[in-house]
Amino acid sequence: MSPGLTDFMALDLMPLLAAALAALSCGIIGNYLVLKRMAMMGDAISHSVLPGLIVAFLLLGEATTFPMLAGAAVAGVACALLVGAVRRLARLDEGSSMGVVFTIMFALGVVLVSINVRNSHVDADCVLYGAIEHLSLVWEPPATVGGLFSLESIGGLPRQVQSLALTLAIVLVFVGLFYKELRISSFDPEHSSAQGVHAGVMHVALLLVVALSVVASFEAVGVILVVAMLACPAAMARMMTDRLGVQIALSAALALVMSTGGYFLATRWPAVSPDPGAVELESSGMIATLGGVGVLVAVLLSPRYGLAASALRKLRYRVRVLSEDQLAMLYRVEESAPDGDATLERRHLTLGVGEGGTERLLARAALRSNVRGGRLERRGDQGFALTESGREHARSLVRVHRLWEAYLVRELGLRPDHVHGTAMDLEHVREHGLSSELERESGDPGIDPHGKTIPR
Repeated sequence: MSPGLTDFMALDLMPLLAAALAALSCGIIGNYLVLKRMAMMGDAISHSVLPGLIVAFLLLGEATTFPMLAGAAVAGVACALLVGAVRRLARLDEGSSMGVVFTIMFALGVVLVSINVRNSHVDADCVLYGAIEHLSLVWEPPATVGGLFSLESIGGLPRQVQSLALTLAIVLVFVGLFYKELRISSFDPEHSSAQGVHAGVMHVALLLVVALSVVASFEAVGVILVVAMLACPAAMARMMTDRLGVQIALSAALALVMSTGGYFLATRWPAVSPDPGAVELESSGMIATLGGVGVLVAVLLSPRYGLAASALRKLRYRVRVLSEDQLAMLYRVEESAPDGDATLERRHLTLGVGEGGTERLLARAALRSNVRGGRLERRGDQGFALTESGREHARSLVRVHRLWEAYLVRELGLRPDHVHGTAMDLEHVREHGLSSELERESGDPGIDPHGKTIPR
């Protein structure tokens, strides 16, 4: 093997594998916490497992994996039950209840660590912030890449990596077996119970798996930063899709990017930093930071729910409204024209849309859209007139407008001179079957409240 590959296998492979496994197990199960709006419950459990870990260690005298997992699971479920009890008995909201319970349990764990730190190898910093870099010290890499897949190498994996791999397998089996039940109970607990799926049982099972993922990951990123692995990949994926299966797959991919990217940024920082005296950064902190950056990018640039996409949709809607207003304006001018034809100059079609320059720019964009769409045609240097397709579109808009006016006067009792502005807004609403329903409700009068004919 090349020296670079040898160094990678000896120094980076195990920490990187631990980070990826922890991010995958937490990222996948975290989807259900996000869907149930319980992301802070993950934070509460990640803090509350600390006393369970320490008590299990004190009872056994060593960090044995499964007893510590059991202690952490008991503490995590106890936290969830206590949150419900405090909320019910003290009449506090869920956020306040979680804040009370997990801070007390976490403080108890910190006190236990501080009391017993002299008599054990439990390091408070490792518990709080993780220490995946230390995994390379207990790993003896094979001489070849192919040797990684031998039974001897697999059996020699660090205990933390083995427990993380087992945890990921449990998470995948749990989600695979109870995908339908978890989906129903996450979105609609009442409907879930009606369908024979006990929402309370699924909730407790979910909390058990969350506690398992948290305790298996705390040696990688610590109990404080593990909440980033629970929430960030799921939150990013949630911004991109409404389909649960796609969301889970996306969260897994994003968890891998978050963990591997954060690890490499932290360990390679001295090589890319402009500071010649720079040192390696904390991997767990960089992983969580990268997750936060990812959530920020998703909030800004997500194609479905991002701020940029939302602003673009609003801009397109405004242009559509202005373009339809221009068509309706020309149609009304045609109605009053002696020969039934009318031409308006550009300045008449783009003025009166607002005082700001932005509105006028949008009005010009709407005019160009009408011309490109074949709804308006040029007449002379500055004139524009309706085409046949534009006239049909405009007739439909004016018909809906006048039907709304008739409906507002007849059904709501509004005065005829108070309904024009409201009808101007409502004529742009496009809902399937709305026009037919409006005709039935308004009685299709033929004449609007102002005495004008409603187009057929």
